[in-house]
Amino acid sequence: MNEYIICRELMQDCFSDLWTLYLTLIGILLSILTLLYSFIIGKKDELKLIVEQIKLDGITPLVNQRKSFAISYIRRLSGINKKCFVLLLISITMDVLCWVGMRLSFIFNNTILLWLLVITILFTILIGGYTVYLGCKLIKQYMSDTKI
Repeated sequence: MNEYIICRELMQDCFSDLWTLYLTLIGILLSILTLLYSFIIGKKDELKLIVEQIKLDGITPLVNQRKSFAISYIRRLSGINKKCFVLLLISITMDVLCWVGMRLSFIFNNTILLWLLVITILFTILIGGYTVYLGCKLIKQYMSDTKI
């Protein structure tokens, strides 16, 4: 009986730690989404000015290059933003699962809780790897954009 209580408490502690991790990740992802969205809106405004310049003065190679750069930039950041949004939705789902494992553990037996914990940990590892991948991609984009 004592092992049963220790095992259940250990699983609840793991769920609590993962829940905190996912709440932190959700906050960071919301910040990144907002930041990228503001960059995209700023570049869209710049693209509108370029299109107006093309209407007034005609197209020149320099203006055409600025237009294609703005479109490429918007597409790249939109792609990263979509991936961050998917990551946010998965993180919210995993956060709810952690909360269920932490707060409603009295409903489930230890086997179900253990499987829920294993699934949550596996998804955490996958999300961590994907987050590192997106971070590297964002840093690469930053280095490319700020290169003189």
